[in-house]
Amino acid sequence: GINTVVDPAENVSYGAIDQKIDPALPLSPPIHIDHEIINHGHPYSDAVVDTILAENKTGRRVSYWSLMKDNENFRWYLMSYLVTHAGEWFTYVACISAIEQIHSSNNTTSRTSISILVSLRLLPNALFTSIGGVLADLHDRRSIMLLLDILGALVALLFLLAYHWRSITALYVATALQMTVAAIYEPSRSSIVSMLVLDEDSLKTAITISELAWSLMTSVGSSMGGFSAEYLGISTCFYIDSVSYFISALFIWKISGKYVVASESDSTATRNNDNEGKSCFSFSRFTRMTNEGLAYLRSKPWGPFVFFKFSAAM
Repeated sequence: GINTVVDPAENVSYGAIDQKIDPALPLSPPIHIDHEIINHGHPYSDAVVDTILAENKTGRRVSYWSLMKDNENFRWYLMSYLVTHAGEWFTYVACISAIEQIHSSNNTTSRTSISILVSLRLLPNALFTSIGGVLADLHDRRSIMLLLDILGALVALLFLLAYHWRSITALYVATALQMTVAAIYEPSRSSIVSMLVLDEDSLKTAITISELAWSLMTSVGSSMGGFSAEYLGISTCFYIDSVSYFISALFIWKISGKYVVASESDSTATRNNDNEGKSCFSFSRFTRMTNEGLAYLRSKPWGPFVFFKFSAAM
């Protein structure tokens, strides 16, 4: 205990409260807040987890380098993201070059065709992202990303057929399929980041790194795609995109752990659904989530600008 009488004169100068601490009274024990840590497959031992959480309580910032060095799963995720995003730019630039080449051989202009191509790259994001959100809530997000990477590699090979046939329509179909896969992929990719890190400070750093990676690949990937289309050939760009998906799948496979957020009650309700089955249950969730998202946008003053931005992009 502390046998101290606080001088009222000092209280005025320091803004304290006039009080006398009785040494006979026991001191109140410190209050501890227990944090439940759910292991999602991160590479840390329990001792390291306790150390990291203790450091973060002191307000220590998590640096980019320390997160990359200490979190192996996040490193694999980031490399997967870089490779996939770069590959998509190879195909995008190659598609534009292929359309211009086909129109040039037919002595026609390509402006309208390129506009349709851009629209087909944007539209699936608005239509199918909600489906990806439902899948991310129901299943292991790592498994979803792994399967969709393999599917994306197969879809990328369709561009080779379209270019061999010199068919702009086939290029449109391949683009729509690729962007549909990407739209379903995106909710699992973006939401798994919070499960790869341990705390809020690390999550902020991880999100910042992901945004920097997107900006880097937008500039570097488009430049590399243009160089490859010019000097290596359009077909080579499509091959590179397909290989990039397989490499991304390998990196995702290297991530350890399971990343499931659906509760057992949801799974039981799905299995016991008499007539509708799991697909209808998922469709109902998709419809509900889409309606909730639209209602949320309508309730906000900035909601119409979201649709305006999408329309302006198209």
